[in-house]
Amino acid sequence: MFSRRSTPSRTGDARQRSKSRGTQVAGCDDVTIEEYLAHRPAISHLFDLAPQLDPAGTGWDPEGSQLDASRLVAVARRNSRHTDIRLLVDDGERYLAAAIHLAESMWCDVYITPRSGGLRFLREYHPVTGESWDVALEDMTTSEPVEWLVVRPGDMPAETPTWFVTARGRLRPRSGLVSVPLPGGLAFATKATFRDTAHLSARMRAGTTRVTTVAVNADQGRFEISRFEDSGSLLGGVEFATLVAASLDVVHPDVQLALTWPTDAEACNALDAELMRVADALNRTVWVPKPAGGAHVLLGCGELAAVDEVGSPAEWLAYPSRLDTGWEPHHGTDADGRLVPAGEVAVVSFPGVPLVSVPAAQLEGLGTWYESVAPSDSLFAIDLALLADGRLGVCREDGIPLAIGPRHLRTLLRDAGWSGQELLLLTQPPAQYWDAALEHAGQLVDDLKVDIWLPALGAEVSVRPDGTLAAEGPDGTELAWHGLLYAVPDELSGPDAAASALPAALARPPGQPAVPALPPQVAHMPQVATTPHVAPAARMALESEAVELEFEAPAEVLALAAGAVASAAPAAAATEEPELASSAPAAQPAVEPVGVVLPRVAKLGGTHAVPWLPTSPVVNARPVELYLWTSLAQDHIENWGLPSPDLFLLACQDPLRLADRQPTGYLLRVSVPAQAAIDLLEHSQHMPAKVQQRLSETGHTHMLPLAWLSGVTVTARFNLDGVGGIVPGSDVDHGALAICFEGAEHGVTGLPNEVVNWPGRRQRDDAPSYLMLPGGPDFAEPRPRVPSGYIALHRRRPKIEDGYRLLEVRLRQRCVIDVPATLDKLNGLPIVGRLHDFVGLDLLLSEQQLGSAYVTKAWRSSDGKRPIVDKLDGEPLATALAFPVPSR
Repeated sequence: MFSRRSTPSRTGDARQRSKSRGTQVAGCDDVTIEEYLAHRPAISHLFDLAPQLDPAGTGWDPEGSQLDASRLVAVARRNSRHTDIRLLVDDGERYLAAAIHLAESMWCDVYITPRSGGLRFLREYHPVTGESWDVALEDMTTSEPVEWLVVRPGDMPAETPTWFVTARGRLRPRSGLVSVPLPGGLAFATKATFRDTAHLSARMRAGTTRVTTVAVNADQGRFEISRFEDSGSLLGGVEFATLVAASLDVVHPDVQLALTWPTDAEACNALDAELMRVADALNRTVWVPKPAGGAHVLLGCGELAAVDEVGSPAEWLAYPSRLDTGWEPHHGTDADGRLVPAGEVAVVSFPGVPLVSVPAAQLEGLGTWYESVAPSDSLFAIDLALLADGRLGVCREDGIPLAIGPRHLRTLLRDAGWSGQELLLLTQPPAQYWDAALEHAGQLVDDLKVDIWLPALGAEVSVRPDGTLAAEGPDGTELAWHGLLYAVPDELSGPDAAASALPAALARPPGQPAVPALPPQVAHMPQVATTPHVAPAARMALESEAVELEFEAPAEVLALAAGAVASAAPAAAATEEPELASSAPAAQPAVEPVGVVLPRVAKLGGTHAVPWLPTSPVVNARPVELYLWTSLAQDHIENWGLPSPDLFLLACQDPLRLADRQPTGYLLRVSVPAQAAIDLLEHSQHMPAKVQQRLSETGHTHMLPLAWLSGVTVTARFNLDGVGGIVPGSDVDHGALAICFEGAEHGVTGLPNEVVNWPGRRQRDDAPSYLMLPGGPDFAEPRPRVPSGYIALHRRRPKIEDGYRLLEVRLRQRCVIDVPATLDKLNGLPIVGRLHDFVGLDLLLSEQQLGSAYVTKAWRSSDGKRPIVDKLDGEPLATALAFPVPSR
């Protein structure tokens, strides 16, 4: 039988083991999988697949890892409706390929057991609740509960919550409101609309104007919401406005409400009245599609557009707050049905480039270049702005960038004199924006029904003496043009299309030189985004500037910078330490490329990032005020960064209890929203011994995880009188909490206890690392002491230059800190400190771990010849840093 938990002998062993542990409640028996399947209750929104349910129909292979995925999909489609899927097999991760196919085909979450995970089928009896049947997931070696793995569709947004979470090895519905984050807003969903809402979130892109986006389903003239653990509710306008205000940190003056109007006239009248109440309660202007219409995401552009009942662009209807007596609309509807700021687009026309809408700085720098381009009867040249996420756009007269929609672009083209010619897009997206720009441009091709040509990636664009355009590729290709062809499959488009379909206006005229020549009048023109190491006089690149979104928050910018740490590390090493350039790629962890979304396998549960806690810990159900102890004396601290060695802060509800245990210092009173503080008294069995000791010494009762501090704010500060009392302190500026890492066990200030160690589990414990030291061939110069409590190592052997000596270092345990992986783990968390000091570093060996490192080889330069290698006898690294390493 396939399930390892279904044999009688295994069942008896499990029952005996549970009694010996004393952890199972009375009335709990192990049963076979057949018994469970015969009596299992129907779990709302979850469909089970098991070989015992269809042993031949899905091609289960008990001994291997193959599974007929398409037949599995057929079974799921016959039985599931808007449900997630659970595979009831041990070691389900071996069927990962089939689970991915199932998740992609059904566009749902698929729950599987991890490697070494075994299923335990239970019949439980309680004198009050009666008999119940359940399935628990345990580690087959330790019998401890483990978490289910969830396989999600590749284009499912990472922020979309799973419907189920793991609780002691059992799948349970998540608690709380069913909502999905949107760029610049939030969507409220039910189980019936959850997939459509997730699709909406996946297709949407961030807007560039100050508009808050809210999506909700309208039913019976009211707003439909739902909770994961129970049925839905219908809210009136005031209730819904209260929910929106409580769910979003910022609600802009204009709120874009994506909904579909009901077909019943009475329900439409009721919804109209409730929309007025929403606008009044929020004191905002609420925009909705005109009655009988709805809203959908405009492909390519990725923004909401209003449509009528037949899908054509419609207008947005404004519901201004009746409290705003002098209201005037600041937005309107464009040709694509999008809600856009009132005002005109800044367009400039040149004889050879009739449509130019780019940032003012670029227009000023390239104005003379545009004038040097000769007009063409068969090719219509345009240049558009490039938004910070890679979309093509236009610039308004007030400087606000807008992503371009197909109907809006068609209007601008016709106003500029376009009569259906092929388009030449002069925008040159850099590599990081290339895929996103091509996706947007490809959608414009389909909508405009015309071919679009643009310079190939990395091409040098210039103007020949006769005014025609030329593009030379980085590999020397003379005609480096990329074609997006209408009604041609994608695999036949691109660079290969240039050979057969290149317009005559882009071909090299007879007698012209192979290398494009620059017109004299623009030889000294200021360059825009000039590629390094290319002289300005030899390049005439036309790279449109990436326009930042107007109101991009500093926190988002910091998160993006932190996420780029791994990719920035090689560049920093090449700039500051040229000799380390050859080792830099090894410091870069595996990162999914921008624009490529892969199917994800993730553990269920919260994102508190505390490794020893359950993924779904016990949290506060309502907002609460807690108290933190600190030794910081300042009243105004940047972001209220409190020193901590961990990814959390400890707090207490009773300030006198803290004052009694900590007679000196200060207390901060913080306001904590619901579900942001963990009750430690409920998780004493999970705590490490050191944390338990801290609780007994300080009297703390709650934990504030670093990942959840965004909503926690400081509201007051108190002094301690030294005898267990509290005295009033000075007023403080309310501010968000953050953590400054200090006092970690590894000894490196600025990093927490929870670092990623190297070598990894798949590498040998004594994997070699390398240390570059200054000094001549005889190492006459003194050794550097350990700076900042650590030594910087490299996992790849760097190139040796004159005046340096290279040591091969091996370790007796996995005690080195992997810097890029650690920074990636901390990406997006509210941290105050100098994490950027670690950017560019590869590995760190703390001063405390010097005793575990030893030197096995040494290289020294030799008058420009190949380095001399000295084999050593495992000399301690601490000795090598204090005394010269003997040469052989």
